[in-house]
Amino acid sequence: MKFLTLIATCIHICIETNNKVLKRLLYDFARKYIKQSHLIFLYIKIASIDKNTKFYKYMYDWIEKYNALIIHKLLYI
Repeated sequence: MKFLTLIATCIHICIETNNKVLKRLLYDFARKYIKQSHLIFLYIKIASIDKNTKFYKYMYDWIEKYNALIIHKLLYI
């Protein structure tokens, strides 16, 4: 479940910042490594993200700073 929270937070941040490339890569990554039965939990997590947590703010800063590196790593998995 912690993996789902991490991926859901990253996808939500990409939706908020309108980063379509990284969002698409994260969705594809999630579909590859998460069982089909757990994908519904991912969508629920994305819909219920709380933006006021310290974790969300930290991940927001991290994604903004390392956006290009994350995209590069996800392209060459």
